[in-house]
Amino acid sequence: MKIKNLNLKEIKIYILFFFTLILSVTGQFLLYNHLIFGLLPFIIACILFIILEIKNEKEIKNITEKINIKIEIFLFLIIFLLGIFYRIYDLKNTPPGFFQDEALASLDALGILHGEKVLFQETSLPVYIKGQVDNPALILYLVVFIFKFFGIGIEQARVASAVIPGILAIPAFYFLARYLFGQRFALIGTFLFSVMRWHIIYSRFFFHASFCVFIIILFLYFFIKSYKERKWLDFILMGFLLGLTQHTYQPVKMIFLWILIFYLYVYLKEKKFLKENYKKIITAFLIAFIVILPLVIHIKKDYKDYFKRIKLLSIFNKDNPENFINGRYSFIKVLFNNTAKTLLMFNFKGDENVRHNYSNKPMLDFITGIFAFFGLGSILIKILTPVPFFLISFFIVSLLGSILNVAAPHATRSIMAIPVIIIFATYFIEKNYLFLNKSKKHIKDVFDIFVIGVLVCCAVLNYRDYFTGYGEQPDLWESFASDQRNAAEYLISLGDNWQAITAHEYGIQYYKSAPFNFVMKSRNKKNYECFELHKHIPVKLQDEKNYVFIFPVGYETMVDLLKKIYPEGIYKPVYKKYNEKFLSHFYFEIKNSSIKNPLIDDIKSGLTGYYYNGEKWQGKLMDKKNDYFVFIHNDPAKITNICSIKWKGKIIAKQEGFYHFQGESEDDVYWDILIDGELLAISPASPGKIYDRKKVFLKQGIHKIEIRCSSYRDIQKMKMFWMPPGASEPPVLVPSEVFIPE
Repeated sequence: MKIKNLNLKEIKIYILFFFTLILSVTGQFLLYNHLIFGLLPFIIACILFIILEIKNEKEIKNITEKINIKIEIFLFLIIFLLGIFYRIYDLKNTPPGFFQDEALASLDALGILHGEKVLFQETSLPVYIKGQVDNPALILYLVVFIFKFFGIGIEQARVASAVIPGILAIPAFYFLARYLFGQRFALIGTFLFSVMRWHIIYSRFFFHASFCVFIIILFLYFFIKSYKERKWLDFILMGFLLGLTQHTYQPVKMIFLWILIFYLYVYLKEKKFLKENYKKIITAFLIAFIVILPLVIHIKKDYKDYFKRIKLLSIFNKDNPENFINGRYSFIKVLFNNTAKTLLMFNFKGDENVRHNYSNKPMLDFITGIFAFFGLGSILIKILTPVPFFLISFFIVSLLGSILNVAAPHATRSIMAIPVIIIFATYFIEKNYLFLNKSKKHIKDVFDIFVIGVLVCCAVLNYRDYFTGYGEQPDLWESFASDQRNAAEYLISLGDNWQAITAHEYGIQYYKSAPFNFVMKSRNKKNYECFELHKHIPVKLQDEKNYVFIFPVGYETMVDLLKKIYPEGIYKPVYKKYNEKFLSHFYFEIKNSSIKNPLIDDIKSGLTGYYYNGEKWQGKLMDKKNDYFVFIHNDPAKITNICSIKWKGKIIAKQEGFYHFQGESEDDVYWDILIDGELLAISPASPGKIYDRKKVFLKQGIHKIEIRCSSYRDIQKMKMFWMPPGASEPPVLVPSEVFIPE
C-alpha cells in the first residue's frame, strides 16, 4: 500500500517517531519545573524509541556514510573556529574577577617562574599543589611557560590553564568520535561539544578541569584503539596518557577502577585478547607507573595531607554534617540521594555552585539533554558489545566523583563524563540518520535541515546561557572575587605616588587576599599596607605620597569618621556588577596635603580600650587608649603580648529592637558583651569558629557597654560588626559615632 510514495509501515514508523519526539520535548519542558511530571513522559518516550530501534535494527546496522575528505576538513574547521570563539570571546570580562583558587595557583606559578619555594612546599618545582588548591601541579608549568614568553596576568593564566586545553579538546574529541562512529557522527558530535556550556565554563577560568577533559579524551582514544587494533604504539601511548591523567585532577583516580572493570569484561567476552596482548598491557602500565612516579613519591611523603581533602569531602566521612539526614548519618541514604542528584544533573537540576553552573540549570541545554537521554537508552540495549560497554562503564565511573562527594551534584568532579555524554547525544541523532537512510531523498533532506536547525539552536541556547546568563549572574561578581581584582587594578591605575591602606582581606590573608596580591605582583607593585587602627586613623605620614583606603563591603561605616578627619577626602563606592543595589567595596582617596592636617582633635567617639598581658583581663595593663572601632587584626608574625582586651564606654541605640552583633575572631578567642552591667552575649572559644553572631535587645537611648575578648595567646584578630533593627545583610563594622568613650 502506497500513500504519497510511503508504504504503511513507514508511515506508522514516522508517526511513532514524531510522537516519541513530541513526548520527549514535553517531558524535558516539564522536567525543568517538576521532577515526576517531567520524568514520566521522558521515560515513556525513551522506551518507545528503544522499541522502535529494536524493530528496525536489522535494516540499519550495516549502513555507513562517506563524506568527501575536503568537505570534512572544511566543516571541521568551521566547527573548530566556532569552538575557539566560544572559549576566547570577551575573556577579559567573563568570568569577572579572579577566584581565590585561580589566584593561589597563579602565585605558585610565579614562584616556579622565579625559582622560589612555592607555598607549603620545600621546592620550587612541585609535582603537587598543596593548600586550598590541592591538585597536581603539571598544568602550572604550562602557565609558567606562558608567563615567561607572553607576560604575567589574569588572561595569560586562564589562557594557559583552561583556554588552550579547552580548545585542544575539540580536535581530540573529533578524532575519538570519528574513530568510534565515523565522519558524520564526528562532525555533529564535535559541534555539540564545541558549544557545550558545561565545557565552555571550565575552558575559561584557571582550574584543572579543562586540562583533565583534554587528557581524558586522548586517553580514551588510544585505549579503545589499543583494544581494537592491538598495535604496540597504541598501547605505549595509552600507557603514557594513563599516567598523565593522574597529573590532571583528583577524580581521575577512578580511572583505574574503570580499567579493571573493562578488562574484566574483556576477559569474560574475549579471553584471547588478554592472552595475546598481556605483554603490551604490562608495558603500558609500566609506562604509566613511570609517568606517575613523581606523584607517587610525593604521596608517600605526604600521605595524610594528600588524602585529607578527599576524606573531608567524602560521603564516607561521618564527621561531615552534610552527610547527615534528619540528624543521623546514614551512608545508604546519602549514597542514594547523591546518585539520584548526579543522574538528574543533566536534565533536571545541575550544580548549585555559581562558578560551576548557571543558576542551577541542568548541565546540558534543552536539546542536548533530550538527545543524550535517548542516546544513553539506545546504547544501553547493546551494553554487552565492546564499544557500548566501553562508553557506559566509563560514564558510570566518571560520575563517582560526584556521587561520593558531599556536594552532589558536582559538575567539576564529574567532569570526565563530558565527552561520553556528548557521544550519547550524537548517537541518538546518528541512529535517526541511519534509520532514514533507506527513505526517499526528500525525507532525508528534510531531516538534514532539521539537524542543522537543531545544532544552530544548541549553539544559540548555549551562547545565551553562558554569555548573557552565566556571565551576568548577580552572585558571580562576588564568587570570582571581582572586588579584589577591581581594587588592585584601580590602585595600579592611580600610579606609584599613591599608597593604599587595605583591609586584611586584601592584604595578607593567605586565601582571601590571593587575587589582590596576584594582580599586584603581576605588575611588580608593592604600594599597599594593611590597616592598623592607631597607625592609620589618622594616617601617620611617612613620605610625600597620597593615600587611599581600600575596603570591602562591611567596612563602609568607617567612611563617616574618615570624612570628619579628612573633609577633602573623596569617597568612591563600587557596586556589584549586575547587582548594582549592593555595595562591593569602596575607596577613600586622601591627598598628601590633607594627610598633613587631619581634623582629629574635636572627634570624641569610640570606646576606651584596656589591653592586658594575661587572660580574662588579668595581669599587667599594657595599654589604655581610645579606639574608634572594635578592630584588632594583626599580622600572625607580630608579637604584642596582649592576651585580653576590654572596651568600655556607652552605646547610642537610636531605636528600640534587636541588635545583631557579629564578632570576627580566631577560633581560640572568647568574647562577650555586657549592656548596663548585664552579660547579654557570650561567644566561647570553639574550634573552627571565625564568625559568631549574637542577638541583643536594646531600648532606645544611651546604655553602658562593655565588649571583652580573651585568649590563651596573643590576640591576632577581634572585630565587632552589627546589624541594627531593620538593617539588611551583611553586618557592618559598628560605627564609631554610636560609641562614647569613658
